[in-house]
This record gives sequence, structure tokens and C-alpha cells, in this order.
Amino acid sequence: MVPGLFSHTPQANPAGHSPRNPFGAFQGLALGFLLLILMAAALLLSDRPIPASAPSPCARLAYVAYSDNPLNEQTLAGLREGFVEAGWTEGEDFSLQLYNAQADLGTLAQILDEVRQNPPDLLLTSGTPALQAALQRIQGIPMVFGNVAYPLITGVGESFQRHRSDITGISVAPDFDGTIGLLLRLFPHLHRIGTLFCPGEINAVASIEEFQRTSQNAGIELITTPVNSSSDVADAVLALTAQGLDAIVQIVDNLTSGSMVAIIQAARTSHTPIFAFQADPVTKGAIAARARDYDQGGRDMTRLAMQVLGGVSPGDLPIELVSETLLLFNLDAAGEFGVTIPADLLAQADKVIGKQATP
Repeated sequence: MVPGLFSHTPQANPAGHSPRNPFGAFQGLALGFLLLILMAAALLLSDRPIPASAPSPCARLAYVAYSDNPLNEQTLAGLREGFVEAGWTEGEDFSLQLYNAQADLGTLAQILDEVRQNPPDLLLTSGTPALQAALQRIQGIPMVFGNVAYPLITGVGESFQRHRSDITGISVAPDFDGTIGLLLRLFPHLHRIGTLFCPGEINAVASIEEFQRTSQNAGIELITTPVNSSSDVADAVLALTAQGLDAIVQIVDNLTSGSMVAIIQAARTSHTPIFAFQADPVTKGAIAARARDYDQGGRDMTRLAMQVLGGVSPGDLPIELVSETLLLFNLDAAGEFGVTIPADLLAQADKVIGKQATP
């Protein structure tokens, strides 16, 4: 043996025994070197990066949505797709408990109280009201949010880089500059546009303020009409279009997102061209949208969630703007409202639908 690796005290040979093997010392030395080599190899292997894998045991996730609408559905679908693409299997690598408050703040509070009493490994929220309520009612549970336009107005932090240590997430703030630019290409003499908004949603109020600034900078008048329930939407649109609009450009909030069919139908009745800031209305009859990709927003949430589950503090992960924005056109709707889409814009589109669309 190599001195120092093991304690050993030599003993005299008993009488009559054969002398020691003359190669014994050499064999011990060789064994010592072999042990050193094995230990060094083990240390080197321990420093190699470990491939990303699902946590063990199965990670418990809770997903809390404020309401049922296409934006939440797309966000949730993208979240699940993100885990599949990462090689994680729901039910084996993670569990996902779904909650939906159905646009009721009392139900939302009850859901979050249940989550607090039975804390998951990670809380995921969808929608500004869900994030706002979670900030007020949840402490000590890591959180990742999505489907939120203006997270800072909820009190999450001072900036996308400096925010509460237990939370991070994805912003889907509307692309007002890009949308105004698109409208001016289609209507060079655009003067007046209009939109509905829910004054009870802080995200809607913030969107209106930002939309007003962008429109004024472009010399366009923005007319806004408040609406407080889905049953009032159709009448509110007709009242809005009676003010001589060149187009309806509908912002994103929870109430109007769930009422887009009624908004589009009222726009058709008044023959007022309609545009959006999300993809789903284009499939239902809006002419075009510069839309944040909510499905991609769900995938972006997954990426942050996996980092948090891997041990990264949410406070060390900056809030991010969703990584993709889509340009979409509906040629049938454009024809119905007498709007011509220039060929160069169609060439830039991520998706074109309608009878005139190229397969």
C-alpha cells in the first residue's frame, strides 16, 4: 500500500513461514496508483454538466386562469407543448392542476386560498387579474405568469429586471406601433378609429392609455367606449360605430376577448372594417392583426418554469416580452369590407386565410 492512504503496522514473520514475496511492495504501490487514478476520474466526471431533465420526484404544478377565453386556451396549449418539446411527460415528470375562476373575483380568491393551503412546487397564472390576486394572496410559492400585457401595474416590481424575488413571467403587451403602421398602409387618410374596453380591468385601462399615446403621435383620433358586461357589447359597438369611424381596432382584455364574435358581427352590421391585436378574431372575421403569439407565450412560460424547477430563483430571471409576434390577414373579411391588402404585406404575413389565400 502507498503510505498515508491506509494505516498499516509491519509485523514479524512467524517462525517457519516463508519470507515475503519480493514483489509485494511493488504490487501495493501499483494498487495505490490505480486508486488515485480512479479517484481523479470520479472527480472529473462529477464536474461534467448534467443534461436537463425533469425533477424527481414528479413536480407539482398549479395553473390558475382568470377566465375562459381564446387567449388563455392558447397560453395553456403552448405551455403543455413546451413541456412535450422538452421531453417531459405530464403525469410522470410533472402534474398540472388546472383552475379557472370563470371571470369571478370571489372564485379566484377561493382558488388561491386553496393553492396556498396545499402549495405546489410552482404556481402558474394566466391573465392580469390572476396575477394581481396571486401577488396579494400568495407568499413563499415560486410563480411564473403569462397572458399579461402590463405586469408592472400589478405591483410585481419596478422593472422587468427588478421584481419580486418569488415571481417572473411573460408579457404580451400589444404592438401598438406596428398596428398603427399597418393601418396607415391600408388607409393612408386614416383619421378616426375606435375600440371597446372594460374599465374594471387595469390591463384594459393601461392599454387604452398606451393606445391613445400611439394614435395621437400618428395624428389619429382614438374613440373609446367602456363596456362592463358581455351582454352590453353589441349595443356598445353600434354606439361606437355611430361616431363615424374609419375602423374598429379592438384592444385585448378579458371581457372583449370573450365577446369577439359579437363585436365582429356588430362591425359587419355597420360595415365598419375591424382589426385586432390577437390571432383568434382574424379567423372569425377581422381583417388583420399584428398579434402577440400567445401559444409561443405559453412555451416561453415553460422555459422559465423549467429553470425555476431546476433551482433558479424567479427573482434572478428577468420578465420577458413574448418572443414572437404574428402578422395575419383574412382575405374574405378584407373583401367584405372593401379593403385591399398590398402584395408586399401579404408576402410578410405569417398566415393568410380566406378563399383568395394561397394554400
